[in-house]
Amino acid sequence: MTDDTSMSGSGFESASWFLRDQEFVRLCASTLSDNKTALFDVLASARIDTVEVTFNGYADDGQIDGAIADGEGGGTDLEGVNVKIARVEWGNQIVTRQTLSVKDAIEKLVYDLLEQTLLRMGE
Repeated sequence: MTDDTSMSGSGFESASWFLRDQEFVRLCASTLSDNKTALFDVLASARIDTVEVTFNGYADDGQIDGAIADGEGGGTDLEGVNVKIARVEWGNQIVTRQTLSVKDAIEKLVYDLLEQTLLRMGE
């Protein structure tokens, strides 16, 4: 038996894919801290102390049901306030900036955190 890591004739090379995936994971991790800071700064300026996110499902099979803000600014419409966050696409080593509503940014960051947690559990 040989230890060939590519699929013959398919053009798929697992070593190359693995390196691109490692770079994607590294870029995601590197943007997380900046994204959290940007989001927390916007929440603090809106006088929001906590945000509770509810998730319905298990592991990577589910969805976010909602986010509830609390604090002096707890009545703030999370869709009416924007924040600029960094985004990374798989296979592309360029980090882009995207302006999203706080609600959408929270959802994206929660899904990113869930994905990173699942990746660590798989190691």
